[in-house]
Amino acid sequence: MAFTNEQGKVTIKLDVPGDYLVNAVHMTEGAFNRGELWTSYWASLTFQIP
Repeated sequence: MAFTNEQGKVTIKLDVPGDYLVNAVHMTEGAFNRGELWTSYWASLTFQIP
């Protein structure tokens, strides 16, 4: 698990070749007038290290 720094950047050290999937989620309070408690924004990135 990794977290962003104050500038919104993260460093992940990967030493092993292979296929990778990185997921990220940002959660905020929901729009209570619509009945939501939370709103989540998701992103995914896949890549390969030969």
